[in-house]
Amino acid sequence: MAINFLNNISLNYAELQNPRIWPLSTNPTNFPFGESGTVAEKQAYLGTTYFNTAIGGGLKIWTQTGSSSSDFSFSNVGGSFTLRADGPSGANSFVVAAGTTVDLLGGTNITTSRGAGAASNQFTITTTATPDQTVTLSGAVTGTGTTAIVTTLQQVVDTSKFVASALTKSDEDFSNQGSGATGDSQVPTTKSVYNYVNLVATGNLKFMGGFNAATGAITSGPNSGGNITEDIAIAIGDYYVVTVLGNFYATLSPAPSPAIPLTPGDNVIGTTARTAGATLSASDWSVVQADRDVATATTIGAGNTESSSTSGIDVAYTSPSDGTATLSLDVDEITASTEKPVKVLGTDSSGNTRTFTDAEFFQHRFKNVSLDSTSAAITRSFAGGITTFVVDVSNAVIFGTVGSALNTTVEILDHNDGATVYAEITRSDATELNIAFLGNKADTDYDVLLTNVG
Repeated sequence: MAINFLNNISLNYAELQNPRIWPLSTNPTNFPFGESGTVAEKQAYLGTTYFNTAIGGGLKIWTQTGSSSSDFSFSNVGGSFTLRADGPSGANSFVVAAGTTVDLLGGTNITTSRGAGAASNQFTITTTATPDQTVTLSGAVTGTGTTAIVTTLQQVVDTSKFVASALTKSDEDFSNQGSGATGDSQVPTTKSVYNYVNLVATGNLKFMGGFNAATGAITSGPNSGGNITEDIAIAIGDYYVVTVLGNFYATLSPAPSPAIPLTPGDNVIGTTARTAGATLSASDWSVVQADRDVATATTIGAGNTESSSTSGIDVAYTSPSDGTATLSLDVDEITASTEKPVKVLGTDSSGNTRTFTDAEFFQHRFKNVSLDSTSAAITRSFAGGITTFVVDVSNAVIFGTVGSALNTTVEILDHNDGATVYAEITRSDATELNIAFLGNKADTDYDVLLTNVG
């Protein structure tokens, strides 16, 4: 089955090598107009060529010898030809076979002449008898061509809110009372009363200030300037609040494993008494997480899971961790399938993640469209023997706003048998495909397969 080309083909002066002209034993009868075509219909096929395989046949071309519909036939090219002695309707004719030399000589009532210059290949035979007839033999060969958030906890008691004259603090303590001094006559100092109130109010807890969990540096309180992991004494009940996030005791060598991540607002409470400069460890403290560590929709906090990589979902945290998790999809870890997909995961034009059916997923990539001008995306015109369909790929029935003619490939199908055919395809602008056919083609004669590669 031959490939159908439905428009002119230009080789742009490139060589046509090793061609074979269509071989037939008789003249072809596949013209659309059959035997009853009009002059205009038959003229549209002038130059049609085939090779007649009969003995003495040779290369033949569709030619016109007169102005009527009957003056069309296949004539030999460079082979045999027929000379008539008494005009087109006479019977006195003979065939000159290919390779035979014909001498054009004058005679009774006949003269012959040959043209000059560019017309030197034209011979004229003139009869002087009645009726006077002139027979001109001429020939020519022609051709044409085309082409993260950090906060600091403030101390609960802000002394600037008190009247200075009403506030008294002292470093005095019980002294010279004797080991067995008891009784109501004992007079406490202001410091002893202060310490006693602290003890009752906090349940043996004593606030000592804030510290940087990343370095251990104490940032406020009586031990400000020291380091909670190195050079301070610890009493049971001493507690510090975290002001800068970090891994508790990470500066120790070796550091505790696993690391103890702290965030601002967390508390550490001494559970073992240690002297200044003694070797300390994370086990000397009890860690109390602050409520602010609980994660919310807008706040980083506790509640995260451990880092993992299972079933294609990978979870990882920053280091040191601030509670921020990174989730990634690893398709290599997902079980493969050979079945046709029912739904796929993607993002819509509004940025929302959702599932798409197979048809939805490919609706802006592939289309099978009938060339039918009743469609809102297609127009049809016929002029100069050419039928042109214009397809607007930006129309909603094709690819919509994502459509671009420059990013669309086209395959043309014969609607009747599905065979691939060829026509001229041009792109007049960014959204329009022009598909031109030689001859008058009707709506729905052809379909196009469109692929958006943009």
